[in-house]
Amino acid sequence: MAHYPRATLPFGAFLTTDRAGTLDRVARGVQAKVLSLETGIRLLLEADFPVEDVTAEAERLRSQVGSAAE
Repeated sequence: MAHYPRATLPFGAFLTTDRAGTLDRVARGVQAKVLSLETGIRLLLEADFPVEDVTAEAERLRSQVGSAAE
């Protein structure tokens, strides 16, 4: 009986993603208040958006929203 090597297919962040779809889902989720801003930013980070610091990005977005309301 022949022995064949076992193959595994790892899935992870290195696979391509639908960035436009991710951005749309995050925007709608945050707007509907079913996702926190930080969670949304983490999802964008996983989709390879150029975010260096989730907390700093959330603070920048909140300050921009506050400035626009004034």
